[in-house]
Amino acid sequence: MQQITLSDCLLFAEFCSDRIEFNKYKIYYDAAKENYWLQQCYAVIDNKVPYRKEAPAIETPAIETPAIETPAIETPAIETPDIGPSKSREIKGKKRERIPLSFERCVELAKQCQSRSEFHKKHHGALVYLRKNKRLQECYKQAGLEHKYDNTTYTFEDCVELAKQCQSRTEFHKKYHNASAFLIREKRLDDCFDEAGLSKFNSKYSYETCVELAKQCATRDEFNKKHRGALAFLRKINRHQDCFNEAGLKSQYGNITYTFASCVELAKQCQSRTEFHKKYPSASAFLNKKKRLEECFNAACLPVYKSKHTYESCVALAKQCTTRVEFSRKHGGAFGFLRKINRLQECYKEAGLARRVRKADPSSYTFASCVELAKQCQSRTEFHKKYPIASSFLNREKRLDDCFDEAGLGRYKSKYSYEKCVELAKHCATRAEFSKKNGGALTYLRNNNLIEKCFNEAGLVPGIRRKDPTIYTFEICVELAKQCATRSEFNKKYGSAAAFLYQEKRAEDCFNEAGLGDNKQKKTSKYTYEICVKLAKQCANRTAFIKKYGGAAEFLSRENRLEECFIQAGLSINKSKYSYEGCVGLAKQCQSRSEFHKKYGSAAVFLMRQKRLEDCFVEAGLGKYQSKFSYEKCVELAKHCATRTEFYKKHCGAYIFLIKNNRLDECFNEAGLRKYTSKYSYDVCLELAKQCATRAEFNKKHAYASKELRRQNRLEDCFNEAGLKQSESKFSYEVCVGLAKQCESRAEFNKKHCGASGFLTKNNRLEECFNEAGLSKYKSKYSYEVCLELAKQCATRAEFNKKHCGASRFLIKNNRLEEFFNEAGLSKYKSKLSYEVCVGLAKQCKSRGEFYKKHAYASKELRRQNRLEDCFNEAGLKQSESKFSYEVCVGLAKQCKSRGEFARKHYGASLFLRRINRRDECFAEAGLVHGKLNGKLALYTFKSCVELAKQCQTRSEFRKKYTGAISYLYRHNKLEQCYAEAGLQKTYNSVPPASLTFEYCVELAKQCNSCTEFSRKHSSHLKFLNEHELRVKCFIEAGLKRVVYSYKKCLQLAKECDSRSEFVTQYPNEVEFLMLKDRLDECMDEANLPADAVIVTYDECVYLAKQCLTRDEFSQRFPNALRYLKEHNRLDECYAEAGLKCINNDEKPFTLHEQKLIDSVFSDGFWKESFSAAQLTEISFAFIGSEDIDDFRFNKPKLYKAIIKNGKLPQLRALFHKKESARLKQQHLTDAENV
Repeated sequence: MQQITLSDCLLFAEFCSDRIEFNKYKIYYDAAKENYWLQQCYAVIDNKVPYRKEAPAIETPAIETPAIETPAIETPAIETPDIGPSKSREIKGKKRERIPLSFERCVELAKQCQSRSEFHKKHHGALVYLRKNKRLQECYKQAGLEHKYDNTTYTFEDCVELAKQCQSRTEFHKKYHNASAFLIREKRLDDCFDEAGLSKFNSKYSYETCVELAKQCATRDEFNKKHRGALAFLRKINRHQDCFNEAGLKSQYGNITYTFASCVELAKQCQSRTEFHKKYPSASAFLNKKKRLEECFNAACLPVYKSKHTYESCVALAKQCTTRVEFSRKHGGAFGFLRKINRLQECYKEAGLARRVRKADPSSYTFASCVELAKQCQSRTEFHKKYPIASSFLNREKRLDDCFDEAGLGRYKSKYSYEKCVELAKHCATRAEFSKKNGGALTYLRNNNLIEKCFNEAGLVPGIRRKDPTIYTFEICVELAKQCATRSEFNKKYGSAAAFLYQEKRAEDCFNEAGLGDNKQKKTSKYTYEICVKLAKQCANRTAFIKKYGGAAEFLSRENRLEECFIQAGLSINKSKYSYEGCVGLAKQCQSRSEFHKKYGSAAVFLMRQKRLEDCFVEAGLGKYQSKFSYEKCVELAKHCATRTEFYKKHCGAYIFLIKNNRLDECFNEAGLRKYTSKYSYDVCLELAKQCATRAEFNKKHAYASKELRRQNRLEDCFNEAGLKQSESKFSYEVCVGLAKQCESRAEFNKKHCGASGFLTKNNRLEECFNEAGLSKYKSKYSYEVCLELAKQCATRAEFNKKHCGASRFLIKNNRLEEFFNEAGLSKYKSKLSYEVCVGLAKQCKSRGEFYKKHAYASKELRRQNRLEDCFNEAGLKQSESKFSYEVCVGLAKQCKSRGEFARKHYGASLFLRRINRRDECFAEAGLVHGKLNGKLALYTFKSCVELAKQCQTRSEFRKKYTGAISYLYRHNKLEQCYAEAGLQKTYNSVPPASLTFEYCVELAKQCNSCTEFSRKHSSHLKFLNEHELRVKCFIEAGLKRVVYSYKKCLQLAKECDSRSEFVTQYPNEVEFLMLKDRLDECMDEANLPADAVIVTYDECVYLAKQCLTRDEFSQRFPNALRYLKEHNRLDECYAEAGLKCINNDEKPFTLHEQKLIDSVFSDGFWKESFSAAQLTEISFAFIGSEDIDDFRFNKPKLYKAIIKNGKLPQLRALFHKKESARLKQQHLTDAENV
């Protein structure tokens, strides 16, 4: 126990540089905060109060503070300059004598003081002592210290006489603050002042004195700065303008005092509004302030704007220009004038300025002239190149095809036909394969709208690889394979046949029958079986052979002769020194299974690997642990107890035995021990209700009785029997109708008469009342016909939405917006770049890259229409040919040792292989496998990995030594299978397997005082006990009993605390027990613990949140912290820092393997309207197999995108939250069963 006094805190604070440094040392900070010394310490730090002058006057006894659970901070290690531990208890070299405090001592100290405030200042320690023991008021009464009015008893008449002696209310408050407090408490302060003749405002200024002071100043600003009191007085009486006018202080707008008439006269002297603003800015500012500027200009007949341009002059100027752009550049004023009067397009049409067409160019294009020009060209492309303006004219007139037909220019004839496309499609396995291989055929089909027809005829279903036995059979594939030299050649030429074989899982049979061996083996293998045997004989063991000769091991594993080679070379598996018979002999020397595990841990591991541990124990006669309790014995023990709680306390082992055998309730029923029942029965509640006058009084006084009646659904019966009727409303239906008739609308009625509205809502007659009073619902001023008239004034949909947003909203509400736009003739936005124009632009370019650079918008439009490739094909722009070929890439790959080296050195070749989807094929042909170096990871097989794993004692050792084998097993999803065959079990952190025995865990548990301490210190051993279901047995053998809580014990602890927060922080387990019993508030109220103030710091809220398991628990246990975080908008941040996820624990849990529930989740109309039956089945299976939404997204990316597109992502998240809450509840239930 550390004794920290105020002098210690002040002395330490004197040597701290700032408050942050003081707050770091928790032992001083917490002591100062608990005893209300924090402000004094901060004052010393801020150099406001020197400590050494006031230190001797402090008379506070030593207060023992309990050990604070903070990170260990040793107080001697505090960096204070040359201060030993003795100086903290000495002031100026003298030891202070400590007198132990008692109630009598505090009364004596209080009698030496004249007032309570003097006692607070002099004897702070005694004040803290009295507050802790809740005897402060009793001490004041015995010492004769009355309330803060300093022993003076005031009456209203005395206060009036004192007030008459003062000249103002302020003087009264200063001189007689105690009397003022008395009047405020009695709520008669204004009556006293009125009777004494003290007005609210008695200023030393008067209007005449303010005028005299204003005359001494040159400007208003000078008066405002010098005489602020006078200015405030004038503003209170609203005469500051009169004072300034009388004193001759003019306004800030100049030496002229403007009026509206004078401003009108000045405006008449000007020719325009701009001239008035320039000449008379002060007058303009005056009018702006008065908001009469427009009125003045109208009175002076100054128009808004007079332009030197007219419509006719603008048309004349436009006729002198060749293009619209030239007109806008040369004549900006005319251009702006036309925009203001909304006649710009009309002027262009009258002047003959067409859009994008020069007037000087023979833009006098007609259809006949365009036909003549087209006849001079040999193809449509030539016409687009030579005469682009004529082409754009025809596009605008939508007569381009007519012109070409009349000129005899036919379209480009494709080399494809429908029948040919069908044949090509039949040779492909999927639609994607057809689109990759036959781009020209796909373009032809798309132009003629025959894609779906062709695919259906060829049997290509979207998303499914076709298996068509009519085209390929095994015999046909064998014949085709015989025509090829290698497997890769067959895969290149006959991709569909290869796909058919792989789908039927007969590719290897076909290649063997056709005589196509493994190219990789023929090329790379330099080993034979005899060579491998010779190499194996040179090695000491199997591991050395695998490490030294990885290529030979790979060759043998491929030939399935690795074990045969090892046997022939005499390399046997590392044999254990133990045998089954030897282990049985060792087990017979032991008295229990745990003793065998302790003494012979290696033998136990050997038996576990051989999976014969249980057989060994049975043969040696070592049975499992048997309980000393039986059901009959538990019943006899239960009959000697009064309650179930007493049985649980006295016979904890028997209680656990009954829980394990699921016979607890049966035992209690047989012994006659009933469950806890409420003290409030129906008869008790009825008696309490008869003592109350109203129902509300009963609910207030007897809240728990009311709660119990609600739980039994008998509250209304109790009230009726006790004669407590509901309070009658002052409203009736007729009164409400009368009030409604006085209102113009329903909203006005709801605002003015909310009580009547509530009465009608409760009786379900609100609509009937509105109909009787003639208050109809709100009707829109818009109708479909009105919207049509408004749409005729607009050119586009966007203009309509901007100008008439109310009408647009009306149409959206009625779901008639699209119908309305179609009827009004307002079409959607159409791009001015048509497909033909884009083709013409593409033909002017030499390459695709040039087209992308020059015509970015055309490229974007074509991508949007999915016709970019068609445009390039029609324009004759081919893709740039690569300098790489497949053979070149294979040659480069053979020069590299690994795939990574190839990707680094030959980046262009790597991209080329990716584009043609032949990268893996190239690597296989070059002999490059996955891994850091060529052939390193290829030496591993499953059998070799198992051999390596058997040489290791733990999984971690295997991971460290053989990382390559680990990566191989991960890639083939065989890691757990390898561990199982090698007999490597899970280990717990860094704990050796020999210490993970039941007896060792019992020894560790005996060193602990409680189950909680054991779980904190030895988490790995606790995990081991949980997995083997031995935790309860271990705790029983170690004598660790579970702490039993009761309401009385919690109430005693609560009475020892000063506040609710102290109880919550010190006893979290008791708080959890009370919350489970729903008696936390009852306990707090019975212990007279007031509600705490809002928690001050964010860090305290985070600390409290970390003690909770869920967000609901945090909100129930710490409402003040919740209120503080909501006020500062930091609730989510606190939850994230404390690691509390949002889980809906209140929802009904479900098991994942119940298909009926899954079907009910996904079969409602909410999901059916967006997904097909096949998609819903796939979603449900993916939901079952995924742990969370991230796992779902990783496993099923296409489904995830479809769910996002249909707007069902929030519902999917909710389902995963439901799943997580169910899992947590199930885990909680299993933990409870284990306990």
